[in-house]
Amino acid sequence: MEFKKGAITVIDDIFTTQDCSDILDYYDNNRHDLVHRTDHRNKKFLSIVDPKTNLPRDGIAKNIAIKLLTWMDFRYRIEWGHIEEREPGSHLPYHYDLHSNSTVFTSVTYLNDDYDGGYTIIRPHGEESDKYNIRVIPKAGRTVFFHGAYNYHCVTEVEKSNRYVIPMWYMFMPLDLPEKLKWWI
Repeated sequence: MEFKKGAITVIDDIFTTQDCSDILDYYDNNRHDLVHRTDHRNKKFLSIVDPKTNLPRDGIAKNIAIKLLTWMDFRYRIEWGHIEEREPGSHLPYHYDLHSNSTVFTSVTYLNDDYDGGYTIIRPHGEESDKYNIRVIPKAGRTVFFHGAYNYHCVTEVEKSNRYVIPMWYMFMPLDLPEKLKWWI
């Protein structure tokens, strides 16, 4: 799959119910490594990419990356990603993804759907009003791919229970990528 700047693609069941459950168990078992944000985001997250090596931190992180990368061609690689927990009352205001100048698109994978709110809202590039907004309804195993630096987007307020997702940011794979970073080929 090739991603164009304005494209918004939703794919169900990239991750099975069992995959989602295993990833949530992995998250729970690694709570000692969580990063906490207590601003409006009120979120916790566990990185699945080691920032020093740009490699998956372990086997389950590699499996997450492989499942997502199988839906696209191998010109892309994961730049950054984590498992994220948002508590009731948290949200993420409209923004563009500015992870780095290298980011070419974003994905969000839902790990659970037993909460209210927490919708991903994507405003197609160039639209000035909410009239054309796309509301992605959370469903465990569903992944939405879009160009986060090109499409304005947000997360509505989470209600009732915690929301768990895997946001990922992707970049083009450089032609001279070192062999140690070609782990998914």
